[in-house]
Amino acid sequence: GPSGYPSSGKAVLVGEAALQSAPEDYDLYFCMQNGHLYDGDTPVSTLKERLFDAWSHAIHDKLSIGRKDLASYSCLVVVSNVLDKRETREVIDVCLSESFLGFQEVAVHPESVAAIFTHGCPVACVVHVDTHVTSVICLEDGIPVPKSKKVLPYGRWDVFHLIKGLLRKQDCWPWPPS
Repeated sequence: GPSGYPSSGKAVLVGEAALQSAPEDYDLYFCMQNGHLYDGDTPVSTLKERLFDAWSHAIHDKLSIGRKDLASYSCLVVVSNVLDKRETREVIDVCLSESFLGFQEVAVHPESVAAIFTHGCPVACVVHVDTHVTSVICLEDGIPVPKSKKVLPYGRWDVFHLIKGLLRKQDCWPWPPS
């Protein structure tokens, strides 16, 4: 891993480098899927190590912060609206544990809360259309309105395929079938 950030001993590629590599040469992990900490049958401990690898890369290579310095930093984590409490605890562990990042402290906010406060809007219904899932939640002063949270099992990928199918049906899709 990056200087001061131990890895499992294997070469680790993150981001574009990982996506552009030959897949047979590496194990490819997508630690977050459909808003959850999950990758098929991969053990949670492995997912946490891969999150650590990705975040270590960002912190060291993009922000130039050494691992030993993280103990003096606070960390704000914005998590998916659909992430459950167990998964959130696992993410917090990656941030706080000295065997991982070892931040001094961590605060966690759901993405909907971060969105309304960033926008300066204390009352709103936040609709997040992700790749495979859409979540809707209404908030007042950062607190969810009772029974307002809905998670729909489709997202922008499904909308893309719907539009693609409709355009193909009308012979309007500009690309040949794949």
